[in-house]
Amino acid sequence: MAQDPHPNLRAWTALRAWLGLTVAGIGVVLLWYGWYRVAGESLVAAQLPYLVSASLPGAALVVAGIVLLGSELSRRSMQDTEEMIAALYRLFTEPDSPAPPEQPDPPG
Repeated sequence: MAQDPHPNLRAWTALRAWLGLTVAGIGVVLLWYGWYRVAGESLVAAQLPYLVSASLPGAALVVAGIVLLGSELSRRSMQDTEEMIAALYRLFTEPDSPAPPEQPDPPG
């Protein structure tokens, strides 16, 4: 069995999707917390600390998680495309099978 030449790369790509989901999930929790705390305050001055400390970082984490997840899906799609192109190239460049020798027509 051949050894994988890039075991760390394989581990990172498997982790990237889960990391993206986790980061986006933490962002959603922060957005919810910020909204929950802001909704209970009527003064704008009392709302700003929750907006700055929870909602803005929450939105940034959601975007970062989506970018991580999207890059992993894009990488997988690109890898599948490269495999299909390689298979098509092999099909188009394989040598033709030799034609059977032609038999002369019988006289007559």
